[in-house]
Amino acid sequence: MKLINTLLTILFISLLSSPSWSETHYYKNGQISDEGDYQDGASVGYWSNGALKYKGNWSNSKETGFWVVYYKNGQLEFTGSYHLGGKVDAWVYYYDNGQIERKGNYYRGMEDGAWDGYNEDGTINKTTTKTYTRCTILHRGMNMNTNPPPYCAY
Repeated sequence: MKLINTLLTILFISLLSSPSWSETHYYKNGQISDEGDYQDGASVGYWSNGALKYKGNWSNSKETGFWVVYYKNGQLEFTGSYHLGGKVDAWVYYYDNGQIERKGNYYRGMEDGAWDGYNEDGTINKTTTKTYTRCTILHRGMNMNTNPPPYCAY
């Protein structure tokens, strides 16, 4: 009995200290749909035809770092970075023909600054400018300039 308790304790501790929880998911036809560590690591997704669907990283079960997402035809759909699950920095969205649809920056998950929009033939359509305004409200002792809620913008 003591041996069983010892083995169970070792198993439990090893599961708790495991650095990753790698998973693999499959389509009904047996093709891999996605695989990776969705808590703290990299993951890759595939379309049912085997083409690459996305590549990205996770931290605390939220998207983090640079992500690349593809259409089923293999063309880029978008590229951009996440921080704690929110969009940040430069993002580029594409039409399924490979031409840029629009591009700009995000700040704390919200569009910020100049965003250029393009037609499917690659010619510029319009440029819009959005400015993220940091709040100066103090709420329950929290400085909203350093940690604004999502609705505190524009």
